[in-house]
Amino acid sequence: MADDGEWSITTICLIAVSAAAALFTAGGFALAYVQRNRKQALAEEFNEVFKRGVFDGHTGKLKEGSLFFALHPKAQKKCEKPFVLALERAIHKRLGPPTIVHTATLTQEPAPEGFERVNVQVSFEKDVTCLVDLSWALIGPSKGRIGSFTVDPEDAPLDLYEHLNSSSFEQKTDSFITHLFRGSTDVCFGMMHPSLQEKLSAETMRLQRDKLCLTMGVAPSSYEPDATYHSAKVTTLDSGLRVMRLEAGLIGDEMNCTATFMWMLEEMSSRLVKFDVTTTGKKNKATVFVDENYNRIDHMDA
Repeated sequence: MADDGEWSITTICLIAVSAAAALFTAGGFALAYVQRNRKQALAEEFNEVFKRGVFDGHTGKLKEGSLFFALHPKAQKKCEKPFVLALERAIHKRLGPPTIVHTATLTQEPAPEGFERVNVQVSFEKDVTCLVDLSWALIGPSKGRIGSFTVDPEDAPLDLYEHLNSSSFEQKTDSFITHLFRGSTDVCFGMMHPSLQEKLSAETMRLQRDKLCLTMGVAPSSYEPDATYHSAKVTTLDSGLRVMRLEAGLIGDEMNCTATFMWMLEEMSSRLVKFDVTTTGKKNKATVFVDENYNRIDHMDA
């Protein structure tokens, strides 16, 4: 037995083990405290980014167009504005403003360099709980801007295509028609889906444009197309593809024509997958460009 002034090896070991346990416990509490504070900070950052992007933080009202400007410039290039506006309207109508952030954690999914990506489980005003996947920039002049953004309600998917505004597609179609008659085939090709690009050539498009102008009695160099849209709606094709289908009328000096355009909806953008133009009159009918199966038509029926 050790004297009063001496410590045995056993005693020293017990003290060391006790100290290690205390340090481990303190470290565990410290880590938990840091993690809890980090989650709270993530939740606060989410509220700031989300409410700034979609809702007025004071009134809770929808801020039309704000989400697009809250996007990082790289995200703006990938997302067409009409789709972002549709997402705003879908969130506003289906969910309302966020009310309670339940969890906020950094995701294990990779994020672009300079971005932070989080998964947030959040309840919204209209009693819907969603998993929101959100990333935002940590550095640079666009710090805090949104890089990616998805909302996944627990009860049913959020369908932003239902909230697309047809007027934006009318403007896009007007641009295509104008470039078509002007002979700017490179611009037209840039608006087409690759599946349609493969079926048409610049030369074919120019020839069909010339035939169409001849039948309508207009000069390509001076004709100012002014489309009147009869219908525009989101349609699901037999293949499962979802498209914005527009029907329009064009007025010519000798003959008018009707046109159908289909824009394929892909995530947050659209590309033209079909267009056909038919001139109509008492004795003349001409179908040009592509048919319903996307087959090129190089003839006109008089």
